Amino acid sequence: MRISVDIDGVLAEIIDPVLEEINKEYGLTLTKVDITSWSPEIGDTDLGKIIRKRLCDPSFVLNIPVIKDSRYVLRKLYMDHEVIITTCRPKC
Repeated sequence: MRISVDIDGVLAEIIDPVLEEINKEYGLTLTKVDITSWSPEIGDTDLGKIIRKRLCDPSFVLNIPVIKDSRYVLRKLYMDHEVIITTCRPKC
């Protein structure tokens, strides 16, 4: 079987690092539980715009933490399946 696995939010944790930056910059205490839509307003912008901007920063992308156990699960999938790593990134 061929399985496609997304990077952002499946293999790599992008929300926590972005929320950490947002909380510092805007003096908030947001967590993932608070995010109930793609683009909630934050100050004069929204979460979607902030994420797209961060994904255009190579230093951010290269330091995105790996989601716990995702490597283990990926190895297990590779044992019996063709795994394709996918993502969709904004034009920078």
